Amino acid sequence: MALQTKLVPIILLPLAALVIWVRCRNEQRSLKHLILSLVVMAAGLVISYVAVDCLIEKGAYLLHFGQTWTSHFGIAKSYEYGSAEEHGFDWSALAKNWDLSAAAILGAALLARRARANLEAAIPLTWLGLAFLVFGLHKPWWPYYYVHTALPMCWCAAVGLVQVAVWAWSKRKFAALVAMGLFGACALAWMGARVYLQVRGVKQSEQLYASLVLQEAKRFKPMTQWLYASREIYSFYADIPMPPDLAVLPLKRFWSGEMTNERLAAELEKYQPGLILLANDGRSVPFQRLLEADYHLVYFDPGHRLYAHSSISRKASR
Repeated sequence: MALQTKLVPIILLPLAALVIWVRCRNEQRSLKHLILSLVVMAAGLVISYVAVDCLIEKGAYLLHFGQTWTSHFGIAKSYEYGSAEEHGFDWSALAKNWDLSAAAILGAALLARRARANLEAAIPLTWLGLAFLVFGLHKPWWPYYYVHTALPMCWCAAVGLVQVAVWAWSKRKFAALVAMGLFGACALAWMGARVYLQVRGVKQSEQLYASLVLQEAKRFKPMTQWLYASREIYSFYADIPMPPDLAVLPLKRFWSGEMTNERLAAELEKYQPGLILLANDGRSVPFQRLLEADYHLVYFDPGHRLYAHSSISRKASR
């Protein structure tokens, strides 16, 4: 399921193979057993992958897999919307999460020492290294990708904090216990402040579901089949679908050339959506000719422009 949502989890396959290898080694299993286990895992993944796609999407994902692959790994063919090179790993995220980063470094150091005698200690360490190797080099990197590095960091951090706490308590190292207490207090204060600021920011953000432009769009809903919006989330709140080939338009599709301004305009010409919702930023769009010929501006505010197809704008005005 995860791979059908995003291809990113594929990086965990080497980690799964490592877990199987460590288990076979600890149980002193033969090489034949190791190979058989890996084959069974691979076969199970492939069968479940195909079965889920057939049951839920009737094979649609696999039929359009080329589009997904091209958008992720295709060579850049267009720079109309910038390039992936402009979106590298944000190393400042490690400083912003200094509490986790510091504990993770400590845990990684302890795990590296233990891995020589206990191969299981290499699993979280390998996961951490794999995450930074992939996401440190891969472009584009988006802020929500941080979760892929945060998970192994949390594992390493937990190991580090627990090991130090056990050592300090057993050896009666009160100075170390006091230092850990101060670290914990500072970390909790930092986390609490960040949660408060983030919650406040969410509360103060635009509440799209209650925006006036959506109320206006819903007035046309009985008369329209499609809505094209520069921000796809508006289609969800308006409960009007986007044209199928335009429902998901990440920058990767434009960079790879799978989607172009010309094709975008052609798709809109083909579907003639009843409503087109754009940001009111003063910029022209690739389908400007279509807007001027077949659409009327029915609503605008400082942030939005809503256009209705001439066929339904006349009906609404009656």
